[in-house]
Amino acid sequence: MCFDPSAPVSLNAIAAIRDETTGLAVVVGDSGRFILWQGEDKFQTATVALAASRVSVSPDGTWAAVGDVEGRVLCVDVLSGRGWRT
Repeated sequence: MCFDPSAPVSLNAIAAIRDETTGLAVVVGDSGRFILWQGEDKFQTATVALAASRVSVSPDGTWAAVGDVEGRVLCVDVLSGRGWRT
């Protein structure tokens, strides 16, 4: 996964990760962009199957719940960006 910080992105939600060995935060956007921010200019990104408006990270920092305005939820593995429906 690679992120181009100069590319235009609409960001909708951010959630901090408590275990900093994984990363510092997860950010989601309405284009389905899922971004793992690992500090300074280090990012990993994936595309999820939702126009995300909410995100929450598990206490151990290994997965995130991503939701949209229609109430759909997708669980996403934070490191790989792979998602599965709930």
